[in-house]
Amino acid sequence: MSGYVRKGLSALILIALLYLVFSFWTSRSLSQEVAAYADTLIQRDDVMVTQLEYQGGLFSGTLVYDLTWRPMEGEALEIREFLMLLDDFGLESGAAGGLRLRGHQRVLHGPWIGGSHRFGRARATVAIPLPDAARVYLPQYPGKTPLFSIELVAGLRGESIVSIRSADYRGRVVDEWGETVAQLTLLGMNIELRGNRAITRVGLHGNIDRWALEIPSDDISIDLTGLKFSSRQSLVTPSLWVGPQALNFDKLVFGFTETAGEIVGASIRSDDAVRGGQYESLTSLHFDAIRVLPFETGPVALSMRLSNVDASSYAALLEAVDAMYAGDGEADAYDSIYAALETILQKGPKLAVDPLTIAVADKDDISVSLYVGFDGFNRSETTEIEDVLRHLVLDGRVRIQHSALQALLRTRLAVDHEQGTRTLDARAQLELAELLESLQASEWVEVKDDHIEGTIRLEAGLSSRNAEEPVDLTTHFGIIDQAQQTARALLGFGSQDSALAGFMPGRSADVLMHLEEPLWPAQRLSSGFTPDPVRVDLIAGGQDALESILGADCVGYVTAAQPDIVIDYTAGHFDLYVYVDASHDTTLAIRDPNGRWFCNDDAPGLGLNPGLHFSDPVSGRYTVWVGNYSSGTGSATLLISELGMNP
Repeated sequence: MSGYVRKGLSALILIALLYLVFSFWTSRSLSQEVAAYADTLIQRDDVMVTQLEYQGGLFSGTLVYDLTWRPMEGEALEIREFLMLLDDFGLESGAAGGLRLRGHQRVLHGPWIGGSHRFGRARATVAIPLPDAARVYLPQYPGKTPLFSIELVAGLRGESIVSIRSADYRGRVVDEWGETVAQLTLLGMNIELRGNRAITRVGLHGNIDRWALEIPSDDISIDLTGLKFSSRQSLVTPSLWVGPQALNFDKLVFGFTETAGEIVGASIRSDDAVRGGQYESLTSLHFDAIRVLPFETGPVALSMRLSNVDASSYAALLEAVDAMYAGDGEADAYDSIYAALETILQKGPKLAVDPLTIAVADKDDISVSLYVGFDGFNRSETTEIEDVLRHLVLDGRVRIQHSALQALLRTRLAVDHEQGTRTLDARAQLELAELLESLQASEWVEVKDDHIEGTIRLEAGLSSRNAEEPVDLTTHFGIIDQAQQTARALLGFGSQDSALAGFMPGRSADVLMHLEEPLWPAQRLSSGFTPDPVRVDLIAGGQDALESILGADCVGYVTAAQPDIVIDYTAGHFDLYVYVDASHDTTLAIRDPNGRWFCNDDAPGLGLNPGLHFSDPVSGRYTVWVGNYSSGTGSATLLISELGMNP
């Protein structure tokens, strides 16, 4: 026998021995884990354990189980109704209104487990059939195909994986008399759930190729295609999970009585975390198009950030809400909710919506920005609503292009009147002129050459609209005393001096306050302006890092509380250039009239100075921050041109 053959046989024997050792270790560890889990279940009042054990073998084992779950008195009525439904479908739910699970399951030991994961400690597959009692309602159900095919995997790193695939169905739903009540389509539903052994990290992802339901008798139809979802969550307190989540779908088509529409290209993402004891969340939404007949839009986008929320108080709030819904001492739960809210608001949470944009006739021709907070509320202050409102801070702006208004008016006219295109356009233009004329007298809206806009600011008990002189906020509300009494009468829980207070940002480094007055003189420019370039001498820089506010693509330090320059620009046939001339390294951040942010560090040909080129610029307000690459300040010159960037 050659040396190579002997070495090969030795390697095979070693692999076989390691495989046997691993399988034996898996058998013992699974037996211990199941026994520990059985002890945990025995301690619960809502679970009766008749048998739960793992009978291990060399290459496989058997899980034997006989469990009954009975909802407690405080459980929601919907759970009991669900158990009754299981009885109707022929599933055993126990004599005492519980759900009984009993049987045995073969488990394959690793390290080779096959299936979709190939390697792991153990793997089991479960096929759940459609109950015969339910099959009569789905006449096109495909033979003996399992309703759910489930794969259970114990991973090599201690994680647990559950993969679920549902049967496809395309056909009728009938009632007990065989009459068709709906058409149902469910194709390509797959779900995977992952968790570590301590269940402190959980991941979920899945997809549904198509789900459609049509109920002709109620004039209801829903058709969802290309759904994908994912989530990675970590437990940071007993009641607070954080992490990124995402949901996308290709198209949702819906129809209800007298209403129909569709949503195309949806993307919804959120990411929350706890950093330095503060909870923060960032949410973004994007839709390629929304149509609710007769109206339709182009792209719709929203970005929303919640920050500076005390994490422990937020967790306490979630626990109190859970206790309230569970019926555990409702009055105490309300007291706990108010106490948690009081602490949260005193720490100064911040909410920024920047921006919400909607395309109707042109891209982003409706935009909304909003910033909300509370400032400086002290627990020793009174809790009259007037006092609370005096600490409310709100910055809001709504901007709508005339073209969007005209498109909406034209759509309405097309529904009300059957007319030709030219007639509709003429009537829409006439109604737009009448609408703009009526808005001229409004104290809430300013009518510009190509758009209308409204701004509102609340601070220190004063409100101002469209740069008007601030007035006392409470003078706007003649029913404020009645509102206070009604709120207390309706809530009825918590102490009378409990303050819902402190809901205010420390502004410096979480958002750029683009609605504030600029530090340097505003520039009102129309296309073809002279001299070109316009030069503005200023002091660049500050202590707030652009990267932490706008993201990694933006660098440098600015003063976030106020912009450096505001440019009110009326566009024409030229491009717009904004750049900086300074003897030190500077950066640039600009918010355009549509609420989009643009940043630059070193522009070509400008050395260490930045510049931004707006091709085919839109009319409106450009809000500008000139930053230093390093923290601190320094002299600089901002240049505005339609001819290019000339250092």
